[in-house]
Amino acid sequence: MRGVRGAIQAEIPGLPTSLWKAYRNRKGGGKCLSAEARAWCDEAALHLARYRPKRPISGRVRLEITMTSPGVRRWDVENRVKVLSDLLTRMAFWGDDSQVWELVVTRKEGRPERTEVTIAPFREGPRPEKGGCCG
Repeated sequence: MRGVRGAIQAEIPGLPTSLWKAYRNRKGGGKCLSAEARAWCDEAALHLARYRPKRPISGRVRLEITMTSPGVRRWDVENRVKVLSDLLTRMAFWGDDSQVWELVVTRKEGRPERTEVTIAPFREGPRPEKGGCCG
């Protein structure tokens, strides 16, 4: 994704909070962000603020996320995407996360622990040939 015209690229220290730890029940019903998730979102928002567009992106987008963490501890990348996507929506990078038409998530082993985000216009193009279990 490097060098894609109109792309926004940012790096955030740490990893998004797991979805399992991100929300808690609110007295009287409903859900709200946990203290852990709120802390991560506040820190991430500080790093993302300088990349925020003047107006929310319109149209379809491609969201690429790379999560880097040391060691081999067990964690699930899918459970961390929603917290980041919701934050990008709250910060008005786009109008709604339903605009994400292509999502690429990569997990890497390394240091420092970080989350790299690239938001770019979605471009329709050739798709990989079907194969494997689904083709």
